[in-house]
Amino acid sequence: MLPEDPGLLSDGKVAIIGGAGGMGRLLAKGLKSCGLSIAIGDLDEGRAREVARRLGVGLLGGDSLKGFGIVIIAVPFEAVIEEALKALDRMDEGSLLIEISSIKAGVVEAIRKSLPDRIEYISIHPLFGPAIRSLRGKKIVVIPVRAERWLGGFLRIMRGMGCEAILSTAGEHDEAMARIQALHHFSYLCLVDCLSRVGFDPRFSTESFRRTLGLLRRIDNNLSAIFSIQRHNPFAGEMRLNYRNAVEALSRMEAEEMERALREDFERFRRFLMRPAKV
Repeated sequence: MLPEDPGLLSDGKVAIIGGAGGMGRLLAKGLKSCGLSIAIGDLDEGRAREVARRLGVGLLGGDSLKGFGIVIIAVPFEAVIEEALKALDRMDEGSLLIEISSIKAGVVEAIRKSLPDRIEYISIHPLFGPAIRSLRGKKIVVIPVRAERWLGGFLRIMRGMGCEAILSTAGEHDEAMARIQALHHFSYLCLVDCLSRVGFDPRFSTESFRRTLGLLRRIDNNLSAIFSIQRHNPFAGEMRLNYRNAVEALSRMEAEEMERALREDFERFRRFLMRPAKV
């Protein structure tokens, strides 16, 4: 379903730069399901042609982004700013720029400084990876940097894809993701580091451990993004220090003392999980 004001969409056309990548393909499929007309571009032109053919979407030709109401930058984090700034000069007046970087520090401000008055800008972070089968019920962080005209329409597009929007700011996003992503990933990285040193016999794997190994394989397949978050999230270093302090404190305790401490931790953790979600 299109937004209530389809005129904002320049005939419902969306360009996705980096559209042959995992997230680009996923967004192309979701937006196409809303009735929007999609065209993708990618540095790997042969791959872009194959993906466009397989998805039944258009292929961006040349450098022009004229005629597209929305331009989405779906490239690796290190290339987001460069590709966004290149796109701004080629976009129509009144159109909307979107990027999907998982870290907002540096990115949002750099794009905001170069943002022409004629273009609006929403920074998003899909809280899922490209391996999911459906967008239905999935969450996307939405940071409306300048979106007076576009925000309502974009949120309606998200609802049309079945996604839930979490409105936020760049700073709030990065602080939250330092806990949800950087700390979470770091705990698994530490487990890999330890297991690689002490070794283990997979014949004795429990079902729980097998599930953990599955998660570690997924991390192994996404290491570049994992390490990018550790490098660029401004709060990640603090979270790693908190993790180290927790491990050191627990490792100094006798088993009984550790049990008491962790039971108290779980009691606090349960209360945290029962808090109502912020609206």
